[in-house]
Amino acid sequence: MYQVKDITRSLVTFDGEPIKDMKGEELILKDVLTNQMGSYQGKGVTGDQLIKAYDLGLKIHGSKAEVEFDDEQLKFMKTVLEANPMYTSIVMGQVLRILEDSKVKEEKPEGKKEEVQK
Repeated sequence: MYQVKDITRSLVTFDGEPIKDMKGEELILKDVLTNQMGSYQGKGVTGDQLIKAYDLGLKIHGSKAEVEFDDEQLKFMKTVLEANPMYTSIVMGQVLRILEDSKVKEEKPEGKKEEVQK
């Protein structure tokens, strides 16, 4: 399970300054992901893959603060992001890093200690 806690975070330059889009507005994670999911195309892309990209785009677009993905969804998103990146490496690298770093650590339930009988 992956949980991106701030889907509206600004992406930044190497100096930590917000990256601006062509309109001069801060480029945010949510916009990059929805743009990428919405523009997925290419030779060999199936209808099922296009539907999957569309559904993920809708899920991301509808998120206000955080969004959760299962392992399969994250793997597919990485495939889409790597297939035809619309942005430079400073943007795509951050997006991929944020997604990878959003893995939720699973807590192991504490088991009952077995008593040793003598």
